[in-house]
Amino acid sequence: MSILKSIIKDEYNRLHELKEIYIEELKKLPKGSIFKRKIKNQDYYYLNYRDNNKVKSEYLGKENSTKLKQLLDFLKQRKDIEMDLKKVNDGIKEIERTKFINE
Repeated sequence: MSILKSIIKDEYNRLHELKEIYIEELKKLPKGSIFKRKIKNQDYYYLNYRDNNKVKSEYLGKENSTKLKQLLDFLKQRKDIEMDLKKVNDGIKEIERTKFINE
């Protein structure tokens, strides 16, 4: 049984390390969502995000702007990391329920 406990504790530690890495990566990526505004038959794109409980908008340009494309990539990365972080948190909770960690 001690081998099993050792494996579970190693996995628990690995998941905590992954959690810290994901949190640090999320701090580097922008938050928010893309908003499209139509003005005189032209589409203009904005980044909407919260800053100290205030909603802010940042102009990104028209549909083919490089700033918009880059931000879309960053937001996709953020979403993927958030999904991975959720899986890691679920794994940590599952291990904590086994009570091997507290022994």
